[in-house]
Amino acid sequence: MYEIVKVHDDPMWTHELHGISYASDSLDGAIEKWEFLASFLRTHPEALVSDGARTTCPLCQLYWANACHGCPIAEWTGLPHCENTPHERYHDEPTLTTALMELDFLVALRAWLRTPSGETLYDLEEYGGA
Repeated sequence: MYEIVKVHDDPMWTHELHGISYASDSLDGAIEKWEFLASFLRTHPEALVSDGARTTCPLCQLYWANACHGCPIAEWTGLPHCENTPHERYHDEPTLTTALMELDFLVALRAWLRTPSGETLYDLEEYGGA
């Protein structure tokens, strides 16, 4: 489960996300992470929250060490380590808007994966990627 803790000695972040999702599906767990973060930012818009990057991402726990081989995000974008996705934008501009962009991106990815033909239903550029 996730929690947000106050950071006192970091010049960039005021808060930090800790924890990991125990959802049975790692993509659902990543979605859960960003839902939690967005929910916090809705009530604390002034907070600068580090999302914890790979330490709090269930997908990274499975795929990071192997250059993201097999990660559904890397398969969709063609790039490792969430390059050119809304996650990068959140790191540069940690706001509710950019957190919601990452959440929307992950939900769109889940929908794409569940499409029988695997056809592209969403434009990656619409979600701040590719």
